[in-house]
Parts: sequence; structure tokens; C-alpha cells
Amino acid sequence: DLLAHRSRYPYNSIDQLNSVNPKDLDEFYKWFVGFSDAESMFGISPILYGNKIERFSFIFRIGLHKDDLNTLYYIKSKLGMGYINANKDSQIFTISKMDEIYKLISIFDNYTLNTSKYLDFLSLKKAFNLYFNREGGLTEQLKNEIIELKNSMNTNRVDYNMYKDHEIIITKS
Repeated sequence: DLLAHRSRYPYNSIDQLNSVNPKDLDEFYKWFVGFSDAESMFGISPILYGNKIERFSFIFRIGLHKDDLNTLYYIKSKLGMGYINANKDSQIFTISKMDEIYKLISIFDNYTLNTSKYLDFLSLKKAFNLYFNREGGLTEQLKNEIIELKNSMNTNRVDYNMYKDHEIIITKS
């Protein structure tokens, strides 16, 4: 919990979040995009009931060594969302709530990723929109479309061709 770590990580204070200068937030987003290009992953997880897909979970994660926990608390505080948990010698920042993934999509729509991570983001965004903008139930066709997008991401990616209109933007941040 952020408040429990306030004295240990003083720059993460909620007071600072409420008084963020828009220019500072812009610089943070630029930095966050570059950091995400290097350290994050996007994921889609089918949630099963028995052996049948009942729903999907959409995930953004950054995993770092436990010595870099301060960085994850900084990201969490600036974004105002997500949670952090431990896994052996690493700490993992995760965003998985629907409204938070929606906000994250908005950030990456406005501050574009540069690497093949951008393609993973587009797959997650497409699957997220298909899933949450559907009319009616979760059809087999929709499940298959989302699974296909999931299977084209991260280490399963075989197509690394960027879209023609994708512009690489490198900032000072």
C-alpha cells in the first residue's frame, strides 16, 4: 500500500500527486513510455471455468529486481493506479482493472511506444476493445479472435513490421 510506504519512499506522497504540474506529468509520461518500451509487458489471460473460457483479463506489468522497488512506487504514484507485489527477488507492478487499462491505453495512444512493444500494445488494445465493446455474450468467434491476438504477442510475436504511419519519437525524458 502506498501510504504504508510513505515514510520509506517520501517522493511518492499523495500530496504531490494532487499538485502535479501538467508539464511535469507530460515529462513523466514521456519517460514512462521509454521505460515501458524496455521493461514492460502487455498480456491477455483467458479466465477458465473448468476447461471453458468464461472471460478475459488484460494486464500490463513491469517487473524489476527488488532493489528497484522505489522506481515501481514512483510509477504507481504518478499514474495513480496499479499495485505492486513481490515474487522472490523481484517486484512486479501490475495494472489489470478494466478502468485502469482503459486509462493506460489512453496514455499510450497519446505517448507512443517506439519498439515492438507498440505492436503488443496494439494487440492488447484491439482485444480490449473487442471484449468490452461487444454486444451480447462472449461468442466462440470473439474468444477465438482474442486468443489469436494473445498468441501474436510478446515471445510469440513473429511479425515485427511497424505500421507505415508509426513514428519513432525519442525525447530527452
